[in-house]
Amino acid sequence: MNELALIIEDDEDLALIFAEALRAVEYEVETITDGLKARQRLDEVTPYLVVLDMHLPHLSGAELLNKIRTDERLRAALVLIATADARMAETYGDCADFFPSSS
Repeated sequence: MNELALIIEDDEDLALIFAEALRAVEYEVETITDGLKARQRLDEVTPYLVVLDMHLPHLSGAELLNKIRTDERLRAALVLIATADARMAETYGDCADFFPSSS
């Protein structure tokens, strides 16, 4: 496959789990732990998939999700919201392609 997957997750253990799973199905993987660094990287690359934590340092996942969905170059990227915050998942679930469900 070799499509780019960006994992934007500040929990290093979760980022490692996501990265290993995506590498196993042959994605090229980059991990970013900071919202501002993620925004900068999104200005440089066009990922196929973004695994997005909603609670990030320096810039929220919600702001990054808005950037992805409003930037013509990034709009086609698949977004998986990775959060244990049910309220965040419910609020932003319609803007994502995959998100956690409480049911």
